[in-house]
Amino acid sequence: MATMTTQTNEKTQRILADWVGDIVALESHIEEAMDRQLKLSSDNAEITSTIQRFHELFFFLK
Repeated sequence: MATMTTQTNEKTQRILADWVGDIVALESHIEEAMDRQLKLSSDNAEITSTIQRFHELFFFLK
């Protein structure tokens, strides 16, 4: 019984480690995309301001 519990715990830890790794990678991709958006020029000040606010919010939450 103890072996089964140990195997279950190890499997759970591997699953969680994979999940956390995926979340970190996703967060990095989002940050890169937002950085690229900020570098694009736009004639629409409202769009530029909105992108800037999202970017600031994202970094605030990190």
